[in-house]
Amino acid sequence: SDVYKRQVMARWRASEAAFRELAENAPALVWTTDARGRTTYLNRHWLEFTGRDSRTGMQVAWWDGLHPEDRDRCARTYRAHMRRRKAFSILYRRGRVDGAWRWLRVTAVPYRDSRGDFVGFVGICTDVTDLLDATQAAELATENLRLALRAAGIVHWYLDPREKLLHVHSGDRGGPRAQSLEAWLLRVPRPERQMLSEHFDRLISDG
Repeated sequence: SDVYKRQVMARWRASEAAFRELAENAPALVWTTDARGRTTYLNRHWLEFTGRDSRTGMQVAWWDGLHPEDRDRCARTYRAHMRRRKAFSILYRRGRVDGAWRWLRVTAVPYRDSRGDFVGFVGICTDVTDLLDATQAAELATENLRLALRAAGIVHWYLDPREKLLHVHSGDRGGPRAQSLEAWLLRVPRPERQMLSEHFDRLISDG
């Protein structure tokens, strides 16, 4: 009936307004497409990040402006999931308005209308550049430490007093190797074994 249709449209407009309010204030780049994959909405952060206006942004695919090495891969992923109407997540580089390449993680999900019909995708892009840089720096520091220990012939260890496990790091790849304290002591020459055993007992009792 006409009354029912008006009620449905009213609910749709209310939900649309709520979505826009949320998207405009989200600390991320948000976009939507229609069922054919055409861009229908770009939030304020997306426009500020790319330096484009809404009209220009919606005339191109969301992957336009991605790093040349990432663009085709992302387009293929999106088209494949569009056909299947399945959610996806992908990592890529996008050019920022200041010319910097930033790593973004996009998570896109299909959305449907009140009748359950597929309407399009909603994508949320988060800038993860700083996180990736920090992870890479930590991995580099760990590798440099491993190389330094190996070059100097140094072995370092730490003891887990609760489990009585000894973690030994000799600079080899793979990180520290854990073994029971008892098994490790059996490999120590007998003259030093008793002294070390007493030393570790004191460490364990002291916590």
